[in-house]
Amino acid sequence: MKRFLPLLLGFSCISLLACDDATDGTGGAGTASTTASGSTSVTGSTTGNGSTSTGSASSTSSGMTVDLSECQTSDDCPGGVCVDVNNGFKMCATPVEEVTMCSTPKDPSDECCSNADCVMPGAKCVRTPVVAVCSGVPPLEHNTCAVDQCAINSDCQGGICAPPGTVGNKVRTCVAAQCTGTSCAGSGLPCALVREPCCNTPAGFYCIDTCKQNSDCMDGYCEVNQQTMTPECKAGSPPCPA
Repeated sequence: MKRFLPLLLGFSCISLLACDDATDGTGGAGTASTTASGSTSVTGSTTGNGSTSTGSASSTSSGMTVDLSECQTSDDCPGGVCVDVNNGFKMCATPVEEVTMCSTPKDPSDECCSNADCVMPGAKCVRTPVVAVCSGVPPLEHNTCAVDQCAINSDCQGGICAPPGTVGNKVRTCVAAQCTGTSCAGSGLPCALVREPCCNTPAGFYCIDTCKQNSDCMDGYCEVNQQTMTPECKAGSPPCPA
């Protein structure tokens, strides 16, 4: 816990699902204040990997509560809305652009030109990739009929069902989750979305002790330790797919 506290001021936070607009996310330099009761609160905003994030944290003599959500209200999500994706952890959901026509002449790789061409119930015509992927050579984009990969969290073994427009997906899709909410029971560490070190795609929700993305690691990268199932900073460059 001690080694997490200095890092807390530098954490980036982003936003996603239908949020309580009574909480206002603000940006700017971090500030700290101490109350007469002896509790200290810290708020701040940082930018990492080209994206702006907001977040807040508060600590008291009885323990610590940290919220590393990507947003607190929809005001934090230009062009999108703040939604709850993981029992209190909020992220920005951006509108999913649906295909309404094909090019002329039609690309033979396109499976559809509009939703009317999709026969599966609930399918919509979108450009690939349908969900965030991390690969060496990006596949060629084309139109495809996409359907939700899950409906509710119970459809995802060991994960949560993230809504469209979040974590780089265009349909509902499962995301691994070792924790739920904004705080990990027992440890008091924050629960947050960790990004893959190579492509910034979602690795899953984990208890954050050291890092949640590469920008949290000086001269290194952030990766989930598959033995301890916790994200940690590693020296050098990540072994990315060629």
